[in-house]
Amino acid sequence: MATTSSWCSRRRTASPWSLVFTGEASVTGPVTTATVDGHTVVTLTEEPSETTVVDIDGTRILILDEASATRAYVLDVFGRERLILADQPVTATAGDLVVHPEAPLTSLAILPGVGGLAAAGGTAARTSSPAADALTWSRWTVSAAAGPVALDTPGDLTATAPSPERGGPMDRLSAPTDFSDAARVEVAIPASVVSGADRALLRVEWTGDVGRALRHGEVVSDHFWHGRAWDIDVTDGEDVTLALLPWSDATGVWVDPSVRPVPAGVSVRALTIHRIGRVTLSATEEAR
Repeated sequence: MATTSSWCSRRRTASPWSLVFTGEASVTGPVTTATVDGHTVVTLTEEPSETTVVDIDGTRILILDEASATRAYVLDVFGRERLILADQPVTATAGDLVVHPEAPLTSLAILPGVGGLAAAGGTAARTSSPAADALTWSRWTVSAAAGPVALDTPGDLTATAPSPERGGPMDRLSAPTDFSDAARVEVAIPASVVSGADRALLRVEWTGDVGRALRHGEVVSDHFWHGRAWDIDVTDGEDVTLALLPWSDATGVWVDPSVRPVPAGVSVRALTIHRIGRVTLSATEEAR
């Protein structure tokens, strides 16, 4: 019987980590086994990790811990299907591994590993070789021109909300259309910040009611405040004007209890440009 490999993860419960197989099974690894009602119950004797392997009748099963499983990808790259652990988003394009980092450094673990990587749009440095790492993982650090850049924060602003309007058969609140008395924030996008980034997002952390982002008087994005930040694409480097209406409990707009109470008025707590890179990795040497 040919030996195969697979990987899995499971969420920890109050009981120990365990796997159950129908019938009798030959099991090796950091486990204890028991037969219950004709089933083989396999219980781990160590915490799951990137190197926890259980062999079930010739099939090797890698059991990841929850933190590793949340950053795991299975992609067809470098000539075959591989397991990738990455702390930034990754995709596969024409057999290459593409990293889309929002931070200057990205940690990668690749299984089966590769002996060499060429990087376009950044750099890749090996931190462990496949031969030296259990399960032939290879580990890499990818560097790219990415990461957040903070802009000046306006803070509390002065604005007047239009009178709320209702309509329709359910007499629901209508979205405001009068922004004549909205607070306005002119946001200059530094060319040096967005240069070299694959994408750039202006992240607005604010409190208020409704916001619009304008360029040359045209609305390019809007946002109904609900507790989360507002991202505006500024990859092209053009400046943005924000028109922001204030929050007022009197309007009767419902806001999730997790972000209540909402301060009256309008305030911009932070303006940040998040630079997203693009690094394409190609294998130059297969693992031995």
